[in-house]
Amino acid sequence: MPPVRRRIVVAADAAAVWSTLTGEIGTWWPLDVLSVTGDPAALFRFDGGRLVETSAGTDHVWGEVARWEPPDGFVLAWHPGADPAEATEVEVRVTPLAGDETLVEVVHRGWDRWVDGAQAAAEYEQGWPAVLAALAGAADRETAAEVWQLVTYRPGPACAPGTAPWEQEWFAGHAAFLDGLLADGVLVAAGPVPAAGDGAMQAVLRGVDSAEAVRRATEQDLTVVAQQLSVTVAPWLVIARGQLG
Repeated sequence: MPPVRRRIVVAADAAAVWSTLTGEIGTWWPLDVLSVTGDPAALFRFDGGRLVETSAGTDHVWGEVARWEPPDGFVLAWHPGADPAEATEVEVRVTPLAGDETLVEVVHRGWDRWVDGAQAAAEYEQGWPAVLAALAGAADRETAAEVWQLVTYRPGPACAPGTAPWEQEWFAGHAAFLDGLLADGVLVAAGPVPAAGDGAMQAVLRGVDSAEAVRRATEQDLTVVAQQLSVTVAPWLVIARGQLG
């Protein structure tokens, strides 16, 4: 069976398109209509060579990276939430054009591996244009917008119950981690969320992508490593802001 081919010209340069396509995929992918879990608030990102959707603490793997060639494109073994043995192949190509425009192409092949390959291919022929349109809109906004990272902390399994995290002795380690982010110039704000009523706290980071924010939060914050706090990271597309102090 022939591959499904779809393309779009994006009104942004190739570097911006690549950044939006890979580093900020969770900000624009239409999870409300194209998801494994049906959860439009799920976390969707490239993580450790995989494309992953996370909902209610459970990871659902969409595919594994077979080739990664920034900023020219990548290839995925594609099996959204299904058996990797039945994976098709998705290739994405990013080609600079004149006038700070970029051609993005999707080539989706391997339909002969599926019993209902013809029907699946027909469905993807309709689905990929919606994905590319969402990417184009997000990349175009990136010329004026900025993606920050919204980091949410909640008490972890090793947090003593009945006492707010910031009232426990080990919390000094988390405060030291935040001080490090502040010294690095990436922390915008941090503090508790009283309305949540469950000891939740949030921090806002700028100047780092989602993968870097996850790495810092899970590897450098020793209270997360010790499971005193649990953490989630979500990209936040900031389209309006006042002056920062």
